[in-house]
Amino acid sequence: MSFIGNPLVSQAFVTDSFSGNGSTTAFTMSVAPATTAAVLVAISGVVQDPSTYSIVGTTLTFSQAPPSATANISTRYLGIPSTGVTSTAYRTVTEFTATAAQTTFTPPSFTPGFVNVYRNGVLLGSADYVASSGTTVVLNSAATLGDLVTVESFLVSSILNAVAQTNGSSVNQVLTTPTITTPTITTPTISSPIISGNMGIGTSSPASPLHVAVTRTSSTNATIMTLSDNVTGIQTNGVYKAIRSTSNGGPSVSEIRFLETDGTNNNTSIAFATQSTAGALTERMRITQNGYVTRPYQPAFCAYYTSNISAVSGVQLVPLNATTFDTTGSFNTGTGRYTIPQTGYYLFSVGISMEANSTNQTYISAEVRVNGSRTNMYFGWAQKYNPGNTYANSTGTYIVYLNVGDYVEIGTEIPNATTIFGGVNGTKLYGYLLG
Repeated sequence: MSFIGNPLVSQAFVTDSFSGNGSTTAFTMSVAPATTAAVLVAISGVVQDPSTYSIVGTTLTFSQAPPSATANISTRYLGIPSTGVTSTAYRTVTEFTATAAQTTFTPPSFTPGFVNVYRNGVLLGSADYVASSGTTVVLNSAATLGDLVTVESFLVSSILNAVAQTNGSSVNQVLTTPTITTPTITTPTISSPIISGNMGIGTSSPASPLHVAVTRTSSTNATIMTLSDNVTGIQTNGVYKAIRSTSNGGPSVSEIRFLETDGTNNNTSIAFATQSTAGALTERMRITQNGYVTRPYQPAFCAYYTSNISAVSGVQLVPLNATTFDTTGSFNTGTGRYTIPQTGYYLFSVGISMEANSTNQTYISAEVRVNGSRTNMYFGWAQKYNPGNTYANSTGTYIVYLNVGDYVEIGTEIPNATTIFGGVNGTKLYGYLLG
């Protein structure tokens, strides 16, 4: 490759080496740096923090003696000014033909103090003009029309903080703090590991790809179960057990069975419970030995009105104010509303009874309203045609999908003012979460 100008020269950083003996703390350097930060000090290849040593003149003193080794102490000078560096000046001559009373002339940029000004060939003294800005020359006496003003300007440059080829003084070094760019760390893609062979938890001899074995020590402990292939019989000592069967000895799974025993094989059932922070267990579901499934905390309720209601004609709510049961406490007897505690499908059954002593045709509706709107309701009708009847009943059963926070209530529509029968055997609303 070709270069314009002087050839390129490279030079390594100046470095001193010392040998530690375990007791000496002071060493004499070949160069006197300006500060401790101007020298990179390493012991056995480990760069030292500047707070662990001091430098006065050419004396390097450690706060603790370096260990014994040959040339295990290195001092590398990061920058020292060179001597005998030649400055370079770039000369520019600019000529102006003055206008009448012109005082300001603008030559190319120059270094203040490095400029000569001529007027009609006569060199002016420094008191005859001002050239301190480096961009303009201002005459103290205005030029006349046609004067020739010549500006000879210089732009001076030099090399600073050069690295010398030989050791020398490091006076007036200037160290620039480097700009550190924060690296970008990309999250690696981790593939799911594949375990070859059987893995056991609670057993050192796993008999299947996943074998979990935990033994219950008392009737109050919550335990998991062993998982294995083609296991028959029941272990004693209250072991929970899952049996994983295969089809014709092949790898496909035909069924998984979970079994709990009391150790005598006389009481087998499965109970599902939750545990409080205090350790108390609350049973949530049980499958009995006979196959019955019980869920004592499944949302369910039955609400009614405690006495008869004097109803006016038209559309109206029936404000139920009592319950016979409410597993989740979600029915408000003050508003007559049941607020949904768990999203899912609910079964509702409603029955409204009223007095029908009018000789005219009488009808009644049984409405289950969702979120207070008749546009979201489910209802049934009952009519009385025989004037001799003394009452009319309307019932309905509905399955509705509802979300947590929705609420239901019952209403009716009647043509005449009458009495709606209350009490535990009168108007009622039932509800149950199907799942």
